[in-house]
Amino acid sequence: MKYLLLLGLIFFSKNSFTQTDLAKKVITQLKIENANWQSELFVEKQMPNLKDQTILVLSEKVDEEEDSFQLRSWIVVFNTKTGKIKAKKSLLIQSDAILFDGFTIDTAPYVIAKGKRAFGIRMSYHGMSRPNPYNSEVISLFLEEKGQLVEVLKEYEIEVHHGEWDTNCAGEFNSEKKVLIIGTTQTGGYFDIIVNSKIGKETNYLDENEDCQSKSESSTKKYKLVYKNKVYTEIAL
Repeated sequence: MKYLLLLGLIFFSKNSFTQTDLAKKVITQLKIENANWQSELFVEKQMPNLKDQTILVLSEKVDEEEDSFQLRSWIVVFNTKTGKIKAKKSLLIQSDAILFDGFTIDTAPYVIAKGKRAFGIRMSYHGMSRPNPYNSEVISLFLEEKGQLVEVLKEYEIEVHHGEWDTNCAGEFNSEKKVLIIGTTQTGGYFDIIVNSKIGKETNYLDENEDCQSKSESSTKKYKLVYKNKVYTEIAL
């Protein structure tokens, strides 16, 4: 991986910062060493409901071996008026046989309680095995409270694709994709989250003419996420 810090000539007003300058300011305030910063994993997105606040995700490599590495990733809410970090939280991410690909910031309106809007951080992974392909995406929801970022939903798998095949034709592939919808009922003072899941299965096989054929089937399922013990937990419906 490259360890290059994005630098350049930047022109900005007193209360307006460019993407690169935001990253530099946060790196300085977090005291991340430039040599460890993983620039290719950096993402940022302005909060749609708070125009003076921006979400950033910055990562630094803290350990590396031949076939694995560990990241410390910082989830940051940055105030562009003051030029200061408003809230932050660090996560440790392991990348080994299942490789970590990157982050996506999700600013959908996750209004999980009256006056409380969370934001999502999505993390994607993939496996290295060709006979056993694997891809997944998980989401964590964060809520800012009193200068702290509280993780109210922890790495919930919302998409997964996996299978087993002979690398030529024959095999089976399975998938599941979930959509989160804020519900109207509450548990523990927070709205329940309805999860609509679409499940897919594809089977490949050789016909009598040795041609590769495929058949597919799909189904749906529902879950609910309820707030218990300060975190959302899945229950079946």
